Amino acid sequence: MKYKKEALDYIEESLAINPRVNGAGSLVRLGSYEAFLLHEEKLKSKSTLPLGSVLGETLYLVNDEDVVIGMINLRYELNGEFGKKYGHIGYSIRPKFRNQGYAVIQLKLVLDLYRKKGFKQVMLSTSPDNIGSQKVIIACGGYLFETLKIEDEIYLKYWIIL
Repeated sequence: MKYKKEALDYIEESLAINPRVNGAGSLVRLGSYEAFLLHEEKLKSKSTLPLGSVLGETLYLVNDEDVVIGMINLRYELNGEFGKKYGHIGYSIRPKFRNQGYAVIQLKLVLDLYRKKGFKQVMLSTSPDNIGSQKVIIACGGYLFETLKIEDEIYLKYWIIL
């Protein structure tokens, strides 16, 4: 509960700009921080995993003043929509901290975590209009391997070799 206010402020600031908050979708979708924490607990074990979910967790990038700068959703397996559309990692940076290099720092930190867990590569996706995210993925070693259109949405899918 340490970062409850910070996380909720982060979501409020992000939603004021865009109705979709990557890396924090379950916090938005579940409606309360307590429900989000309960959901996060369930993602840690196959025995408690909600239907349609995958093993994973959400981490915060926090500065020295305990301000939540970024949120990043890690998925340790891919199936269904996660494998087809979204990939292993979804992330965002709090609006007032964007374009300052934090997304690259955040992504590089979790790439190290994936390496330690034995992953050889991770998949990420973004939309064609999210130039910032494309630059972050490429700066972290990503290469575009597929452009996918599903209904009206286009997904640029990248691999990062670890």
